[in-house]
Amino acid sequence: MEANQLCSLSVPTLTHVESPQMHPAASNLLSFVDGRTFSTILADPPWRFVNKTGKVAPEHRRLSRYSTMKLDEIMSLPVPQIAKSTAHLYLWCPNALLPEGLAVLNAWGFSYKSNMVWHKIRKDGGPDGRGVGFYFRNVTELVLFGAWQERAHACTGAEPSELSCDA
Repeated sequence: MEANQLCSLSVPTLTHVESPQMHPAASNLLSFVDGRTFSTILADPPWRFVNKTGKVAPEHRRLSRYSTMKLDEIMSLPVPQIAKSTAHLYLWCPNALLPEGLAVLNAWGFSYKSNMVWHKIRKDGGPDGRGVGFYFRNVTELVLFGAWQERAHACTGAEPSELSCDA
């Protein structure tokens, strides 16, 4: 895959801001890609959970792990501007925010096709026992797969149905 075909969005780590009307993350994204477009986009937005009292919520005052974004801010990220006419998206989405993840996928112009399950593991290979969630301590996260405007080609051959990554 060519370098200009893959874009991995790590929105909170970008710092350059160009426009006061735009959310800083949106401006940072456009600055980062510098006019390039991509056929594969990986996105792991900084989701905000409604229940901020949970000790595992990213924005919990005791943790302060990273800044989060409201749903409308994530939905307004200029992802359609960086997608080639034939593109697909891998969108990481917490299990508890599946409806919001589908809304983001749609807002960015992608049609939902399928999903994969990311099974979080520790560096030693054991399960990430911390888990997140308010009803269940999930050690998985969904990766929603979407095609841009129904024109992206389906993958051929054996494809993974589960992702395992170091936590």
